[in-house]
Amino acid sequence: LLIENGDTSTVYEMNGRFSIEVIDSTANGYKLKYKQENTPVLKPLSADDDTVTRMVFNVMEKYMDKINIPVVFITDEYGTFQDIEGIDILQKEMYSIVANMVKDFEKEFNSILLVDVTEEEKKQIMAVVEELFSKAILEQYKDKQSIYNNFKEKK
Repeated sequence: LLIENGDTSTVYEMNGRFSIEVIDSTANGYKLKYKQENTPVLKPLSADDDTVTRMVFNVMEKYMDKINIPVVFITDEYGTFQDIEGIDILQKEMYSIVANMVKDFEKEFNSILLVDVTEEEKKQIMAVVEELFSKAILEQYKDKQSIYNNFKEKK
């Protein structure tokens, strides 16, 4: 996380292996289970290594296996995306995970930087981190099309 004059930039990339398993096949369509096969590796995109960025990385790495929730896509007989099975449960889980990530970050933040940071600076950093986690994760799970877009092949 890079914070300059209130602006943020993404400073990492994530790589991982995924599998798609056909779990049901009928004349009308398919159910495809999309699952991450390994815990993704977070890699910095910048040489900058400030304390806040390290803390964000620590929290994200701690939760990578929890974020790895299999998603079941429903398609028509031609393989065209139609729906996601259990989307409400999936969204609830992701919101809970992000809330815990923010709490863990705040704990780590308070234990490491409490002395050097004013209350106003802390509020600003916490708002930026909460927005980062929300945009990085929750935006991808806001509706079925967002989930589908997140998992489809990037070109």
